[in-house]
Amino acid sequence: MDALIVVVLDEAIFADGALDKALDLAARGAAITVIGLHVINVVMAGAAAGASAWLGGEPSVVPPEVAAWHEARAAALGARFVAACAARGLPHQLRVETGAWADRVHFHGQAADLVVLARPSSALDEEEAVGEGADLVPAVLAGLRGAVLVVPPGAPAVQRIVLGWEPCASAQRALQVAARLALATRLPLEVTVVADRLDPSVLVPLREHLSLLGLNSAVQVIPGEVWEALTASAAAGPPAIVAVGASDKSRLGRWIWGSTPDNLLNSTDLCVLVVG
Repeated sequence: MDALIVVVLDEAIFADGALDKALDLAARGAAITVIGLHVINVVMAGAAAGASAWLGGEPSVVPPEVAAWHEARAAALGARFVAACAARGLPHQLRVETGAWADRVHFHGQAADLVVLARPSSALDEEEAVGEGADLVPAVLAGLRGAVLVVPPGAPAVQRIVLGWEPCASAQRALQVAARLALATRLPLEVTVVADRLDPSVLVPLREHLSLLGLNSAVQVIPGEVWEALTASAAAGPPAIVAVGASDKSRLGRWIWGSTPDNLLNSTDLCVLVVG
């Protein structure tokens, strides 16, 4: 199955895990291309820059020596990415662009089957640098129009996908993405339906749909809070990707009431696949 994975490249100390995870997934399939994306979110003073840059937005306006440092860093990261892909014999492309970090990730994510992105550890004391992804994961998820796998530091190689499903549009989109990823990578897909009360007939079309996709997936029903049930499902077996649909709440609503993706990202050390 042809598939396209975009991995966001940066040099923050927590980001190597994202590259490793993207290459691990690609190596499991026979026709998966990996695109390494690095965004230079600065422009040299005197170069053409948009109004947002002069108002403090991205890309930032910087002195020539700072711009040169960013370009040198991009070259080094690109060389490392190309070497890592070549060592595994993986089809790959490198894209280095100038612009706003989250905007470019959104743009490429719409054309990809999966974007792989690192997230920082709460134990890190380093300053979060704009453009390295540390403080922009929420911005990517807020404007999500695709599928993003958020990888924590030190995440082990995944051996399965655990999908949180309910009869709603966002969960159905997550099902399609998780199923495609499972088929492309040959990872088993397990479906967890979180509900205190559920008409069993609801599960019939779900199982039929999985069968039509060529997946013999286990389906279990667990009561309780969605993120807690999914965490328990992930902990009950080998290391897993937990897949969920993106929240339909506004950013203010998510801040007040929370959401399943936010709870998974903020309260666990799981690899979380969020589908918008």
